[in-house]
Amino acid sequence: MDISRENVALIGRFGRTVAQSSDMSSVALEALKLTRKLAAATELRVVNASAGRWKEWHASGRRVRESETLEWPSPSPAARTVRFETSGEQYGFVSVSSDTEEAEWVLELMAPHIAAALTLFAAIRQAQKSAVSEAELVRAALRAREEERRRITHELHDDVGQTIAALKLKVKLVQDRIRKNGSGRNAADELDEVREGIGSLLSRIRDLSHTLYPRILDTLGLVPALRNLAEQVSDPAGIRIRCEVQGELRPLEENIAVALYRCCQESLSNAIRHSGASSVTIRILFAPSEVLVIVEDDGGGFDPRRYYDSAGKLMSSGFWTIRQRMSDVGGSFRIGTATGRGTSIGMVVPTTTKEEDKQNGNDNRKN
Repeated sequence: MDISRENVALIGRFGRTVAQSSDMSSVALEALKLTRKLAAATELRVVNASAGRWKEWHASGRRVRESETLEWPSPSPAARTVRFETSGEQYGFVSVSSDTEEAEWVLELMAPHIAAALTLFAAIRQAQKSAVSEAELVRAALRAREEERRRITHELHDDVGQTIAALKLKVKLVQDRIRKNGSGRNAADELDEVREGIGSLLSRIRDLSHTLYPRILDTLGLVPALRNLAEQVSDPAGIRIRCEVQGELRPLEENIAVALYRCCQESLSNAIRHSGASSVTIRILFAPSEVLVIVEDDGGGFDPRRYYDSAGKLMSSGFWTIRQRMSDVGGSFRIGTATGRGTSIGMVVPTTTKEEDKQNGNDNRKN
């Protein structure tokens, strides 16, 4: 049978439309629309294997019914059918209810486009599942790491720290006893050195404890914790670090405070190790529905393109960790830099006030 140029154009337009469709229901409707016009079809079925099951899209009128079954949904003997594979195995098919001869060639030309759409959607679903699984694994790892840090912090403070403090006190009592008896002056001097060593060790353990998990976050909140962090790293690094706060301070959820603190910690570490900066500014802005934190240095900057691969994926582990932490709390981050112009790392996290939380709770109860 001769096929007109107009009909060939319609088939070509169908292929382009299918390639831009967002789901198989749209594909089935477009296929029915075309076969209705060219072959007077009233119903159309698309059947395909999916993860050990059979999925079917049944289009009639302007609606599509989607179903799933474990058994092979064989085509109706009265329907015109084209299989996606010609090997005889059951891979899937497209069929229409039509008595016209045109239905055969219409299906033959449509089937490759529909099969391509099925393959594309399956690949997209797999990629989405993989991305979600990877993100969930990373989030779980970050949470586990944070909990482990918290546990180690408690052990250092409550066990090791208390033991060393008690030991230091005992040494002091021995010293006092020796001096009171007026003998063992040399031993007392040596004990002085022991006490100094224990004191130094205790100080280092407290610093390590604070680095692993700053308790000030739990007691005073994000801003005091960041100011304390700036004081801790400023002198050893030889860099002036200051904190600026705008807006009305308010308590943040623990996961948000921890995420922002860790991101600032990572940003400061990058600035100290790589930027060559003489000063760093941490800006914290409390807006009505979000909190914004910017870590800005006056260092040499860098070309951000070298931290991304050809697909636009962020490769630097430090920046990748910041991005993942922000994603974990529903936030985002950006990098502003150029060679010789310093670096600015901005992090934004949406927040709600207690009044908004109460209102949302009341609205949910009403619903």
